[in-house]
Order: sequence, then structure tokens, then C-alpha cells
Amino acid sequence: MVSDNPMAEIGWIPASHLDTPQAREWLGPQVDLTLFQWHYQTFSIPQGGQRILGSQYCDNQAYVVDKLHIGFQCHIEMQAEMVREWCNLSPEELRPEGQMLAAQAGIQSAAEILADLDQQVQKLNLLAEHVYTRWSQGLK
Repeated sequence: MVSDNPMAEIGWIPASHLDTPQAREWLGPQVDLTLFQWHYQTFSIPQGGQRILGSQYCDNQAYVVDKLHIGFQCHIEMQAEMVREWCNLSPEELRPEGQMLAAQAGIQSAAEILADLDQQVQKLNLLAEHVYTRWSQGLK
């Protein structure tokens, strides 16, 4: 089921995967990750699913069902050009520069999102490569 999340997440948000065999298998050995987020909603874990990833602002970041299926809240598919385009298309959704309200703790400014962009995307791409490689094993 999809519902409103208590707080929006927009930008590069730290997350941690659970210390379970399924999380290590799907997400790799690195427990602490920085993920690209742009959402206001969350989902409940489906029957038979197991949560493997969460963040401070959104518990359900990823789950697996059996050995074949994975679902994400975050965006592991991002490339630098996509991040820039999303920021340009929806600047009203971003936190204004220099302003920090408790209700916006999970929302970054454009400057924060674009800082070290290539490095952030490179790390995210390593995660995506691991996930896609693991997922493709189930296709055989």
C-alpha cells in the first residue's frame, strides 16, 4: 500500500541496509549508503517481502520478495544529467538556499544536491551495478 510519508525526501539522503543475508546479497557489503531521493510517499512491505534498506526519514527504502524481486523507494538509476534536469524542472520542490525548517529536514537545496554530483552519482552507480547484476542472476 502507498501512503504519504511523514516527511518528504529530496536529495542525497543517508541510508543503511539491514544486517541480513538478503540485504548483503542484494546491496553488497557496504552498510551505509547515500541514495538519491525525490518522493513524498512511502509504501508498506508486501506480504512475503522483507525490508532490507531504510533511512532516517523513510523506513521502507527497499525490500525483496523471494530470490527474484526487489523494490526501491530511492532512485538508484540516476545519472548526473538526470539529477540536474530534475532540479531544473522542479525548483519549487527544493529547500530554498540558506533556509532550514524542521519540516524540511529531508529536503535539500539545489546547491546541496549538485555539490559533488559526479562523485555521488559514481557511488550510486556502483550500487546500481551490484543490484542489477544480482537481479539478472534470477533471470537465468
